[in-house]
Amino acid sequence: MIFPYFLYGGSFQMGSPDSKAWRSADEIPHASTVRDFYMSRYELTEKEYEEITGNHPSNFKGDTLPVENISWLDVIAYCHARSEKEGFTLVYAIDGQNVSWNRSANGYCLPIEAE
Repeated sequence: MIFPYFLYGGSFQMGSPDSKAWRSADEIPHASTVRDFYMSRYELTEKEYEEITGNHPSNFKGDTLPVENISWLDVIAYCHARSEKEGFTLVYAIDGQNVSWNRSANGYCLPIEAE
C-alpha cells in the first residue's frame, strides 16, 4: 500500500504583481487559504486505475506505468468510485457532463491550483 503525504494547509498570497512580465488577467494577487490535505506520492498507475474502474485505457501498457489517455471526466469518475469504495464522502456530484464540488467532503479529488 502506498501511503500519501500529509500536507499542512495555510494561508498565502496567490497571484502575480502588476510588474510581472507576461502577467495574465486572472493572476490578480489575493489571499488564499487551503486546509490540510493528503496527496499521493506517485502518479496513479494503470493497475490502480483498472482495479477501481475495470478499464485499461492507456496506450502504453504496464501495470506500474502512470495511467494516461483519460479525460478530466474519467478522472472525476475514478475519484468518485474510489471514494465510494473506501467509504469516504463523495467530493464530486456527477450529472452527465456536469460536475459539482463539495468542498467539505473527505473523498478523493484532484488538487486545486492553490494546493
